[in-house]
Amino acid sequence: MRYIALVGFCCLISGKDSGSRDIQAIEVTAKSIPEVVRKISKMPISKYKNTEGKMVRWQLVDIFHVGMVSSRPKDMEELTGFIVGKSELFGKVSLVKPGLRYLMKPHRDSTKKRT
Repeated sequence: MRYIALVGFCCLISGKDSGSRDIQAIEVTAKSIPEVVRKISKMPISKYKNTEGKMVRWQLVDIFHVGMVSSRPKDMEELTGFIVGKSELFGKVSLVKPGLRYLMKPHRDSTKKRT
C-alpha cells in the first residue's frame, strides 16, 4: 500500500534549535501505518556544515498525519490531509520531547470516493 506521511523536522545549528521547521510530505510503501512510522523513524538525519562552518542537522520531531493514497490519484485530488486549529500545528513541533509522536489518526480513507 502507498501512504503519504506529513512529517516535521527541526533545524539544529551547533546543537541549538534555530527556530526553523521543515514540514514534508513523504511517500512510503508499507503494509500498515505502524510500519510507515517505523520506516520514517529510521530515516537518516540530514546534516551538513553551513557557510559559517557550523553543523546543521534536521532532526525528525513529529509525524503529523499518515494517510493511504489511491494507486492512481486524479489531477488535483487531495492525497491526504488533516484539520487543526491555527496554533495547534506549530505549537506541537518542539524539542521539549524529542522523538516521534504520532499525533493524529487519518480522518478519512482517501481511497474511498467522495460523494
